[in-house]
Amino acid sequence: MFDLFGSSSSKPVIVRRKVAVPAASVRAVSAPGRTPTSGHSTPAASSPLKPRPKTADRQAERERAAKRERERVRVAKERTEERSRSKKRDARVRPESSDDDEAQVKRVKADTGREVFILSASEKDWEGGVSPWDVQLRVEQEGKVKYVPYFEGLHDERPSVELLYPSGFRERFVLLVPSKRGEYDPIAELRGALLRILAHYIPPWHTHIFGTLDSPDSPNYFIASRPVTPPYTPPSTASPGPGIASPAPGVASPAPETVATIGEALRRAFAPNRRKGPELVAAIQRYNAAMEELRASDEWRAWLQRKTLGGKEWEDMVDFVNDSVVARVVSPYVEQLAKPKRTDELADIIKDKEDSYGELRHVFMSKVIEQTKLGPGKIFVDLGSGVGNCVLQAAVQAGARSYGFELLPVPAHCARLQLDECRRRWAMWSLRYEKDVEVHEGDFRRHPEVARRLKEADVVLVNNEVFSSGLNGDLQNLFLDLKEGARIVSLKPFGQVDFRINDMNCDSFAAIVRTTEHRYNPGWVSWKGESGTYFVHVMDRSRRIKYEELGRARR
Repeated sequence: MFDLFGSSSSKPVIVRRKVAVPAASVRAVSAPGRTPTSGHSTPAASSPLKPRPKTADRQAERERAAKRERERVRVAKERTEERSRSKKRDARVRPESSDDDEAQVKRVKADTGREVFILSASEKDWEGGVSPWDVQLRVEQEGKVKYVPYFEGLHDERPSVELLYPSGFRERFVLLVPSKRGEYDPIAELRGALLRILAHYIPPWHTHIFGTLDSPDSPNYFIASRPVTPPYTPPSTASPGPGIASPAPGVASPAPETVATIGEALRRAFAPNRRKGPELVAAIQRYNAAMEELRASDEWRAWLQRKTLGGKEWEDMVDFVNDSVVARVVSPYVEQLAKPKRTDELADIIKDKEDSYGELRHVFMSKVIEQTKLGPGKIFVDLGSGVGNCVLQAAVQAGARSYGFELLPVPAHCARLQLDECRRRWAMWSLRYEKDVEVHEGDFRRHPEVARRLKEADVVLVNNEVFSSGLNGDLQNLFLDLKEGARIVSLKPFGQVDFRINDMNCDSFAAIVRTTEHRYNPGWVSWKGESGTYFVHVMDRSRRIKYEELGRARR
């Protein structure tokens, strides 16, 4: 017989035998979930514990658990955001207490805009205005550019159309375009006017007639992107509108036909790949007839004067109207503005580049209006107001009393021209605006009106980009009369952003203002294309008063 365990020179031999083992013994000696009669793991029917999963199964379970946790976090976050939005909605429509009703109404109006249309203008309000025809003739006479045909099918030497505004004013546009970019384009202004009329002056129950001019891929589509009421079906007793005939009594109505809206007809006529002059003339005539009928409606007049407009739509509307004024009365003076002539009197006042002309663009002034909360009942003062752009924008866009002061004769003359023309065109467009608007010529350090206006000013704008240190010092002396809380917006600072008061600087202008620095985007100013910084100063004498009180306590 062989030794079962073998010797040092022989290999061990293992003998396997089937041995009957009682089940009770198996349960007593075997590990839970495993049987000694098999080399593989099998679930134990009588074991209360689950078998240990394999590595791949454990990994999958961890991934499922992580996914469930991510979903739980996402749902919780969405619920939190929805509760926050709900609270904000409630805050806009429900006052926190009965004592805060007036403040709550002001917040709601700030969110939804304000009533900006009024139909009280008459023909005398827009008499003497400059027409597109006048601008086009003036540009050609100056020899800057020639105007050429744009539309096909119009055989007149100077084809034109007449546009009826919602106010009742009629304006004639020449259907020609300049041969060089950058010059006044009457067709572009005509299209812009129609776009804004269809977007803002047409009530929901007439959208099936007028439609909108722009398509969704247009850069100006945001103007007409608000929800539109479904097409209104006029009652049987109502007029079906221009170009839509009613069936005779007793005759069955034919199947409804799809009639293009006025906006669709205009869009096809203006399309660069069509340029169909007769189609445009027919669409304008159809628009004028529909607008004439709409103007006779008392319901529409009441609707328009209750309509509110705010945000980007209102900014765009003001920019378009004011820009048309610039094209009419400021453009002829562009060269004189770029190279101002110094008289002997001005030479004694102006130092270095203080007469360099530069403008803050419309978007910059819109930011100032928003940032300083300039609005109706407030007073705006522009020191160095140039041609008056910011003064006029504050008057109509913010509805604030506005005053400008300009030293140079040519910009001051342009400001007066702009003010007269703006009043005409604001009336033509039925816009509400602050009538207390003034532009003055003279040195703002000596002008008698400056001191009076600064004492009551809420916002003061100073484009002091090229002002000397001496002139900025004179301005600081003028600002000492500003009331508490008044804001100064400037391109160069009058105080320090991180100012700390001490015995050496407690008597400086920086001790009575809080200064913050902000950035403006490229294209916001006329003299450069890059971004830059500007500063907002808030009159706050409390820091200086507290410092004096502490000093007296130490003594």
